Amino acid sequence: MTLAFERPDTLSDIADLRALLSEYLDIVVETAHSDGAPPLDASVLLSATMDHLDDYVPPRGRTTLVRGADGVLQASVFVRMIRPDVAEMKRLYVRPALRQSGLGTRLTEQAMMDARGMGAREIYLDTLAAFGPARRMYERLGFRYIDPYPETENPPPMVPFTVCLAKTI
Repeated sequence: MTLAFERPDTLSDIADLRALLSEYLDIVVETAHSDGAPPLDASVLLSATMDHLDDYVPPRGRTTLVRGADGVLQASVFVRMIRPDVAEMKRLYVRPALRQSGLGTRLTEQAMMDARGMGAREIYLDTLAAFGPARRMYERLGFRYIDPYPETENPPPMVPFTVCLAKTI
């Protein structure tokens, strides 16, 4: 599949971004629930993300979106600065048809380059413990497990169901 990478300076005019993020957050909620986590509301998570999209565009952040040849949004990754020397990667999502294509790795590497470009020396992320393939990818890329960091958006009841990782960049 031919893919086009976009690096938007604003996210307010990307109509299909809400649909992609909604799909991702539905998977997060379903997976967390299956793992025994307390109930989550995907629509609340989506609203919180959509309300803070400015965090993921210059100057405070960066976004990479990937479209197929048909123009359909297929993947995303966001980066935001959370400390003067630390960035956070958020909302890495690759639609199922493109999983195991290396796209997740490419987007993670792009996120690390973006973080470095904004002055970060480390990049943090959190993910569900049940997301084994994602965790293995992060491990292959040299991420290490860390304790939850203060800027993570996970409420305390979710902590047992998530893992936090970091990498010096």
